[in-house]
Amino acid sequence: MAQQVEFPKIPGTTPDNFEPTIKGILGYVVRESPTDKDLRRYLRSRSLYDDTTASLLFELLGMTVKKGEPVTLAEFGRKLHDTDDSEAWQDLLFKRLAGRNEILVKFVFDALFERLYSVNEMYRGVTSYAYPGTYITLPNFQNWMLWIQATGMVKYIGIRWGPSDKAKAMVSYFDSIDIEELLEEEAEEREGEEGEEGQEEKQEKGAPAADQAVEPESPAPPGDEEEPGHPPSAESAPAPASPAVKPAPPAAAPASATGEVTPVPAMEQAQFATYQSVLTLRSVAEIREVQKVLELDPASAELARRAMEMDDAEIAHNLEGLQGLWGTAADKTILGFSQFGLDPEEYRKEVRKKTRKGFFLYRALVAATCAFRPIALTGSTISPPFSPTRLFEILDKSGALQQHYEKKASIDTVITGLVEAAHGERLDVLAMTPYLVLARQGLLDAEEWAAEQEQAEIDEAVWEAVYERLHAGVFTQELIWLVREMSRSGLWPLPELKEVGVIPTQEVLDITFRIGLLPTPYLVGFTASLWASRVLTGFCPETCGYEAGYQHFGRQLGCSYNCPNRATCRFFCREKLRR
Repeated sequence: MAQQVEFPKIPGTTPDNFEPTIKGILGYVVRESPTDKDLRRYLRSRSLYDDTTASLLFELLGMTVKKGEPVTLAEFGRKLHDTDDSEAWQDLLFKRLAGRNEILVKFVFDALFERLYSVNEMYRGVTSYAYPGTYITLPNFQNWMLWIQATGMVKYIGIRWGPSDKAKAMVSYFDSIDIEELLEEEAEEREGEEGEEGQEEKQEKGAPAADQAVEPESPAPPGDEEEPGHPPSAESAPAPASPAVKPAPPAAAPASATGEVTPVPAMEQAQFATYQSVLTLRSVAEIREVQKVLELDPASAELARRAMEMDDAEIAHNLEGLQGLWGTAADKTILGFSQFGLDPEEYRKEVRKKTRKGFFLYRALVAATCAFRPIALTGSTISPPFSPTRLFEILDKSGALQQHYEKKASIDTVITGLVEAAHGERLDVLAMTPYLVLARQGLLDAEEWAAEQEQAEIDEAVWEAVYERLHAGVFTQELIWLVREMSRSGLWPLPELKEVGVIPTQEVLDITFRIGLLPTPYLVGFTASLWASRVLTGFCPETCGYEAGYQHFGRQLGCSYNCPNRATCRFFCREKLRR
């Protein structure tokens, strides 16, 4: 079987959440029997669709997706859907992945049993002369490592990867893989396919008749037979939907026998899209220029991109500095309910046998909007400095919020009241009124819904409920802050909610991208923001100030693009890697 070197990704999903996410997708297929169009729409609505690798994902998960026909599950897909035990589910997934490229599995785990590696360190080994397998690009290798992490076969030890106890228990399996034997089988299979193709081509061109033709070599064994070296009791994995058996692209265009330079073929559109996302291009003009470079010399472009990667030791040094600077900060305030005068006890307060949960959440969402949607326009000659707490205080103390939510006054009446209260020149105040409408629509009569979040047992269920009810195509950072503060206040007590705390503002994204904690400073959609927050919270939890810790770090050092301090700063960043 050819080595699969293209692997799908599930956007905005961490390996820890692969199982519930995949089960949700398979469950949708089982319940609804959707068409291929319905399935793609379902994935897009949850920010789980990646156009360049969707077909790979469908095939890997055992889904049969044909245009205009209902999607069905093959045997493997049904097993993934029906398996409730997480350990058994991970084993199924690993066997599936191992069957796709046992040479890669053998090389990586043999290396991990010797010492710990980061993903980039391991990739350097996989692309070195010592690796006998087919070339794999860095984005595909990173995707593969995410899938392997989801199987529980690797774990973080410090800041590097090492084999898990489950992997250590399977040493005999890894030892049983014979790379030379696999390469021989692959060569024989390829020769058989080439022989069949050549025979068909000859017959099409009027070559010797069938009774005079030379018989082709025996074809390779059917794919449904178990091949040697597979994990114990592993089901045979079908050939990948779009195998990518491609050698590493040449560093320069080779010269032909006549001395003329033979141009390197243009890269496939899907491959360019992958490079495009990794290189984080900023404009259409730059994309076009880089596309020309990639088509001329893709290998050099890949080397240049890899040279921009920071290693784990540099990132660890930055994290130590981040924590150290926060420890000496004069102001360690984390923007929370108390800064806006929101008392958590108001959440449980009853008025005429009705709880105040909906009104409290409405006020909290408005406070978050004041904080993370600063509007500079004021309409006055002298603009007051932006203060989210002051902006909220004007809306709250003027009675506008109570009138709008509890008395269900129209937004016209609310605006009239603000103007009569002498806030007519404050366009930043008046500009908040559309968000008041969206907040009330989501949280009116929300007492029962809020109680459900208090009793939730899975954090993903809370995030899904918050997104579906409150996102409204607008709120993103506001929702992360709202859930964080509900968790910090003990109102929504699920411990896993504390894993998401950093608000990924653009300032935070720029800082963390520069110091190597995120691969891009740009996010699209709620799922991506949630993923970034989860990652950054792991580096900088509440004890380090959440987003305030990152902001303090960046402001103290004067972090910026084209940073003038990059030659003298004691910390590592991508600005220092620029030439």
